Amino acid sequence: MKKMSSDLHSLIGSMTKTEKRYFHVYAGRHFPKDNQYARLFAAIDKQKEYDEQALATQFSQGRSASHFAVIKNQLYAEVLQSLTRYHEAQDAEMQLTNASYHCQILLRKGLYRQCLQQIHKYLHIAQELDQHETLIALLDTEKKVHMRMQFTSMETGRLEVIRKTQEKACALLVEEATYQFDIGTIYALHYQKRITQGKTLPVFERMMREERYRDIRFARSFASRLDFLQMHALHAFIHGDAEKAYHYNAQFLE
Repeated sequence: MKKMSSDLHSLIGSMTKTEKRYFHVYAGRHFPKDNQYARLFAAIDKQKEYDEQALATQFSQGRSASHFAVIKNQLYAEVLQSLTRYHEAQDAEMQLTNASYHCQILLRKGLYRQCLQQIHKYLHIAQELDQHETLIALLDTEKKVHMRMQFTSMETGRLEVIRKTQEKACALLVEEATYQFDIGTIYALHYQKRITQGKTLPVFERMMREERYRDIRFARSFASRLDFLQMHALHAFIHGDAEKAYHYNAQFLE
């Protein structure tokens, strides 16, 4: 017998009142009136302690035993979709990711001019937000458009610009991964209390002597700069330099 899961109950329980109101509006637009998804959502929302047996009995009357499992899984997906729609209006990064998908759809439809317009509209936003993966994806789609159009609409030198931009984005992704690995390694040791005030380890000291921690200019992206500042703040704290730790934390918050 399949193990009962309370994931949907936890997801609904994590939602704010406005997110729940939005789901009911979303369900009203996308499903028939008095639909089973909205009713199941409301039934789960009322439960302080999750009782799957009671829900299954209520929603499987006159139907197969698997009916409840199906609508439960579908509701989970619909709740996530409604949360995506709700937060997209306030989240530039989510808007950018969706814009990349829109460009791919236009490409598949053969609407090349519209696709290029959308790509060029969002390229600078991806660069400003340090969204390297989306930038690479947009440029990949642009190359496919030019290929489909047999390069008839491409400006001279554009392929070289695309290549250099993608290379830079890839390099920044590698850089961010390196800083993330560093901070993950050190903070894991810090939370284990193997590195704490007055107590350090050789691995931490070696990292802080690496070139990438000598000057913040080596941290070229926003995410890398945050990790750079956090590492220096922790290093100063470990060595009892409160003034320096405050300095780096202030920069981090700024």
